[in-house]
Amino acid sequence: MNELRRVEHPDPHRARTRELLRAHPEIKGLLGPTGWTPPLAVALVLGHLGVAAAVSLAPWWVAPIAAFVIGALLSQALYAVLHECTHQLAGRGRTLNRVVSLVANLPLLAPIAISYAHFHLMHHRHQGDPARDPDLPAPRERALASAGPLGKLAWHATFPVWQLLRTGGMPTPKARGWLALNGVVQVAFVAALAWSLGPSAILYLALSLYFTMAMHPIAARLFQEHHVVAEGQETYSYYGWLNALSLNIGYHVEHHDFPAVAWHRLPALRRLAKERYDGELVSHASWARLWLRFFTDARLGPLARIVRGDPAGRSTSAESAAPNDRLASSVPLR
Repeated sequence: MNELRRVEHPDPHRARTRELLRAHPEIKGLLGPTGWTPPLAVALVLGHLGVAAAVSLAPWWVAPIAAFVIGALLSQALYAVLHECTHQLAGRGRTLNRVVSLVANLPLLAPIAISYAHFHLMHHRHQGDPARDPDLPAPRERALASAGPLGKLAWHATFPVWQLLRTGGMPTPKARGWLALNGVVQVAFVAALAWSLGPSAILYLALSLYFTMAMHPIAARLFQEHHVVAEGQETYSYYGWLNALSLNIGYHVEHHDFPAVAWHRLPALRRLAKERYDGELVSHASWARLWLRFFTDARLGPLARIVRGDPAGRSTSAESAAPNDRLASSVPLR
């Protein structure tokens, strides 16, 4: 049902990581960054801005259509680049990854690169902890989230606001200089873009980002990752064709098991451990079907999540703070 499930067992990914490394030591060969991500990020930025330039020459109503059909996919791919940079998989060194993330952030308009990295790592370290996992619904949004199909639709339409509010009471990023640089770069870029291309281009880019999170079938990625469709399973992967346009961001179980495997090696990881990923775990084949099911199936909803600790929002689990195996993650804890 559309309600929180409290469990006492720890994050399952750590145990599965150790088991898979024992069964398939060749997985170690998949770990590490890739040089493909930085040039791909530049290509995606140029492509997104090229569409924005074309839209700026068309009537205003072309902007939302282009954002829904093309822009949402490009923004999701750039979001996937931010995700790779968060785990330092776009190259060697934190600085390079942050620079690539700032470049990928440009067409997304909002300055999210540095803050996203901070809160995403919190999600990995404290998965299921209501006090420290920003991916979980906060108490203030639960009334709307449990109000039937229309309530779920309203929650989905306003999801960007809820996501922002969730982080309000959580620790803020320590990289103050990078956070400020992210903001300055984005303000300057958006101002230059508005001056050179006009409001239609800004509308196209803003709606493109919005559709990656709400009111679009690809936004079902947010339901796919951790919303319970099989009791007892906490994380789910998507294996549909849209992974090809989203840097394999649907391979979410594999990613949580091995955060240091770059996006283009995730299918190989799945093949190496197919007895677990294909043989034991439930997965999704279509974001569009899941998107429609989310609103029509009473068993699904924003609250269909597994939590450890106190669902009211107080952390009680010391286990949730334990870092993943260092072999499985290239992210330093400080």
